[in-house]
Amino acid sequence: MDTIGSLWGLFRGMLNHNSFNTIKNIAGAIGIPIQELGHLSQSGPNPAAKGALLDGIDKLYKEFSPDEQDRVTVNLVEELCQSETQKND
Repeated sequence: MDTIGSLWGLFRGMLNHNSFNTIKNIAGAIGIPIQELGHLSQSGPNPAAKGALLDGIDKLYKEFSPDEQDRVTVNLVEELCQSETQKND
């Protein structure tokens, strides 16, 4: 039986339309332990690309239990809907 978490890839792709810092903020808000992504930054001599950030988020997501994946996916959908609503206000 598929879980809500199986939709992660669909909604995760929508993050790519945001800035690096916004992606990091959303990741923290939805329950991804962003402190583990602290080494990824766009400042300094070797700035990280958004792809590296998204790959790091995916790696952390895959470490979650199915229930945690469901919760984080629902949180992501809520954040995406909220940010769209704020853009349209």
